[in-house]
Formats: sequence, structure tokens, C-alpha cells
Amino acid sequence: VLTADGDSEWRNYYFRLPTEDEWEYATRAGTQTPISVTSDPNNRRPFPFLLEQIAWFETHRVENEEGPYERGQLTPNAFGLYDCHGNVGEWCLPSQDLPDIPEEEMPLRGGNWTSSYRGCRSSQRDLVNSHFCSSGTGFRIMAVPLMPLSAEGRRLWTELPPEPEVIATAAASADFTTMGLSGNHGIPDQEITFRVVQPGTFLMGSPTTEVGRYHRETQHEVTLTHAYEIQTTEVTQLQWFLVMGNNPSFFQNQN
Repeated sequence: VLTADGDSEWRNYYFRLPTEDEWEYATRAGTQTPISVTSDPNNRRPFPFLLEQIAWFETHRVENEEGPYERGQLTPNAFGLYDCHGNVGEWCLPSQDLPDIPEEEMPLRGGNWTSSYRGCRSSQRDLVNSHFCSSGTGFRIMAVPLMPLSAEGRRLWTELPPEPEVIATAAASADFTTMGLSGNHGIPDQEITFRVVQPGTFLMGSPTTEVGRYHRETQHEVTLTHAYEIQTTEVTQLQWFLVMGNNPSFFQNQN
């Protein structure tokens, strides 16, 4: 159970991975460039160099240190999300408007700390066996209100989802929701912050002229009709431990 200090605005949530379209919309944060950095006509640096501002990847690492790196150290995108590019590839749920993928595979988005610039672009899609694990895989979560946000931002009553895995109460602001994780075993309390992303329409995928694009990135228009809340950082091993009570990772680093 996740709990947060708050008042009458406390809400109950269940949690899941974002779909690919939810992930890409939040990652792009209003951009249609290869990475979530706005194209500036006065800045002639190519996108691979601009990526260093926001991502740990093949050519941007800490000397003599192996990744992945502690989340939230670099510049966030315009929505306030950190490490959408690089660091660890993020598991997503398949999007309904994309071709079906094999049952044993899941989308992995954003590239990781060993990826090239090409593998870190907003539209890059890896389809990976769902049992695959490495120091370059991770995820961020969606907080789905049991009373979902409408397109206008108002909360609507709805039936409870079937057997939610985790329930939380939280105090919501206009743009962000912060939830508390109660510490144990000598670990202090932790917080998880979610960005409230408003609904909208965007072009998912990449144009045929984009350098480094793959064939799975067919560009098409997507409309997201409801607001949603997505974690501003990737889930850490410490956050996992406080919810699940274990840390099965071979690559031990709590942050």
C-alpha cells in the first residue's frame, strides 16, 4: 500500500506500465524532433550532441563508471520527465493502433546507457522477449486513478478495475502527483512523483527522412483522449524493494 500526506484531494490509484503511445507522447513532450529537444535555428549542434544534455548513452557516460546511472541527474524534458532517452530501456504495453506483436515479446523504448544515438530516439521501438533482463532494462509506471481524469481534468467515478496489483492514496496538484512510500528495515520514507499529462494529438513514429529510423516506426496520428499520470523518473531498485519486499536484480544499486 502506498500512502501520501494530503487532504480531501487524496485519490486511489492502481498501477501499470504505459502503452507505447502514452510513453512516446510523454517522451516527446510536444516535440516532433528525433529527441525531446526543440530544434533551435540558432543552435547548429546536431541532435546526437544535444542528446548529451538529457541522456546517458554510448558517447555520454561518466568516466570509469558503468551504468545505468542514478535517475534524475540530467535535464528533464518539457513535461518534467527524466531519462526518457538512454540510461535504461523502458518496458511498455503494446499500443492498440500498432500491428500485433508476438505474444512472448514486449516493447522496450528509449534506449539505454550502452545505446547509440539511433537507439535513443523518441520513435525507436525494440521488441524484446518479455523474460529478457540486463543492466539496460527498466520501467516507469503509470498511476491510474480509480476515478479517472476526464479530458477536462475533472475526476469521474467509474467501476473499480479488476484486481489492481497495488493501491495508493495521493494528493494531486494541477501538474504533478506525489506519493509516499513508507520505509522499513532502516530505509527512510521515499517519494514517487508523477506528471499529469493532458490529452492531445501527436504524430507517433518517425518520418521517412529521419536519420537512423527503423522500419517499425511508421508515422501516424494518435489522439489520447484522457489525461494520465506517468512517473517522472524510472523505478529504482529501492522503490521496488519498498513495495515488493525483495530485490531480484543481479545488478545491485538501490538508486
